[in-house]
Amino acid sequence: MSELLNNIPDKTEDKNTTSLKFKKDLISYLGDKYKDKVCVEIGTSKGYTTRILSSLFRKVITCEISEELVNFAKDVNKDRNNIEFIMMDVYQGGAAKWDFVKEDVDVVFIDCDHKADHVLFDINNAMKLCKPNEEMLIIFDDYGLNNMWKGVKEAVDETCNSPNFNIVKEIGQKEGWSYRDNMTLRASEGVICTYTNKEIKKEKKFWRFVDDRLYEVGTTYDLGFPKDDASYIPDEYLEKEVFTVCRSCLGIGDWGVISSMPRLLKEKYPNCVVQIPSEKLLKRLLEPFAAEWLMSWKNPYKTMEYIFRNNPYVDAFVDSVSDEIFHDHYRIYNPEKLEIPLVEQMLDFWQFTPEEYEDSSPELYFTDEEKEIGDAIIEDRAPNGFGTFLLSNRFDKNRDTEFIEKALDKYKIPYFYWVSNPSLLSLFDVDTVFDMRNVSVRVQMYLKTKAEVLIGNMSGADIMFPRYTKVYMAPRGHSFKENIVRGNLVTKIEDI
Repeated sequence: MSELLNNIPDKTEDKNTTSLKFKKDLISYLGDKYKDKVCVEIGTSKGYTTRILSSLFRKVITCEISEELVNFAKDVNKDRNNIEFIMMDVYQGGAAKWDFVKEDVDVVFIDCDHKADHVLFDINNAMKLCKPNEEMLIIFDDYGLNNMWKGVKEAVDETCNSPNFNIVKEIGQKEGWSYRDNMTLRASEGVICTYTNKEIKKEKKFWRFVDDRLYEVGTTYDLGFPKDDASYIPDEYLEKEVFTVCRSCLGIGDWGVISSMPRLLKEKYPNCVVQIPSEKLLKRLLEPFAAEWLMSWKNPYKTMEYIFRNNPYVDAFVDSVSDEIFHDHYRIYNPEKLEIPLVEQMLDFWQFTPEEYEDSSPELYFTDEEKEIGDAIIEDRAPNGFGTFLLSNRFDKNRDTEFIEKALDKYKIPYFYWVSNPSLLSLFDVDTVFDMRNVSVRVQMYLKTKAEVLIGNMSGADIMFPRYTKVYMAPRGHSFKENIVRGNLVTKIEDI
């Protein structure tokens, strides 16, 4: 180890490098396990840490914006032949996609711009390099840097909210160490993190709704019943032909993805009664669990009305159900095929055949008044065609921007928009002609059925419309799973 650190300065001698303890901890942790692997370093600086990495990996790809620093780092590493130096701004243009990486990568070392939004951008790009169902290391310098702004620590800690991303080791100098006057660490100098590119399952509670009460039956990793050991709705329930369509969630998209269910039930059972739990009943069942939806809706118990109002296949909204409600926990899933629409999984439980739910795409029905209001807006603001543009409160600039920009570039038309934070509009070159928050939710929904295209981040507010138009939706995670729907829905950037 001592030979590797010959002529390498400590952080007390050069504030722009890592401490010698950081480098020693890095060598100790990585050992010989990565001798045949590739490491990407974001932020070469003077190349001292690059030199250490080059001794631990088969190849190091290192990026730096400054020509002067690149030349300095090349001189420091002039006896090394396994370092690829790239001079670029990793936050601008094509470089922001990290498309300079052409091979499999197992470790990413991040030591570039320390503002939190840029660190999050680096983390997001590092995650994209991880192969499916595999794990990679992401290493950070200056985790404990005592900034006046949100920095590396905030970005890393925020990402740790994901079960796929964890701090596995603190490295370098400890909290309280000073390397210059007024430069005291507020946490460890660096951290090594793991990122796993696969779904991490959490236990879920299985609920029963019986006689207007909720019962917790137990916990499970997969709600419903596997295809190879399926259970089905009781025949005696079907014989009564009084069916309650229900979800255990309160978001508008949660209800929207099963909106074709009343029609499909009526088509299979022409004489049945289809009912929806009322606001009163949903509040009685789900009020203790409503906190998540109260962040988005003043009254989340009414969201089902936005979906099923004026639906000719719904017979009633009911305040009480004197029987069991077979809601969305009752489904049949195929573990080999994850992205089956939820409504189809539920209808499998209801003893439907695939041919009977073939047309399962979400559907909506509007009043004459709602159509009249919407048509007047279209005639006034965009008579020759328009799209809609959505940035919900779940929009993530680092994760979603590239997808949305690419979709907007394909459709150069006026846009009706709904943006949770108006300042975000400045991020995109988009011709906005009407703020949809000026009209009711139902009129907004009608406008979307008449749009040429819907573009935005992943949101339940747009998931109901692939039957009517093309929907481009930047995904939040690996997949939409059962929240996927049939129709013109684009969720992968390569499909734009």
